[in-house]
Amino acid sequence: METRICGLCREEKPIEEYYRNKSRPSGRGFWCKECCKGYERLPHRKGRHAKWRGSSKGIERTRQYNQEHYAEEKPKNQTRSATKRLVKLGVIKKMPCGICGDGNSQAHHPDYTQPLEVVWLCQSHHYDVDRR
Repeated sequence: METRICGLCREEKPIEEYYRNKSRPSGRGFWCKECCKGYERLPHRKGRHAKWRGSSKGIERTRQYNQEHYAEEKPKNQTRSATKRLVKLGVIKKMPCGICGDGNSQAHHPDYTQPLEVVWLCQSHHYDVDRR
């Protein structure tokens, strides 16, 4: 039986005592189920953020943040929408990853001003290219 040590309580428990998490290498969460449930019950997890967002200060800050970031992200969002539309119409054909040949690929835009210039990359290579 496979076991691991919880990152919070430091107890060794069977792997079934951890929630599934596809993004982790082990396929399981870092904390055991018991610790996760305890964390979610803490007072700071029970609606404090929602209460702040509903306040006048929270509403104003959220509005300001959204206005600033909408302007920054607008060209990227327009290019992404255009690419999805063109793939759906068949103008652009989805290709396998240009590096490893994986069929489950994503569109990478080296330059967002040219929506037709697309490099097809799998998720891991897309992440690597974007982080350079």
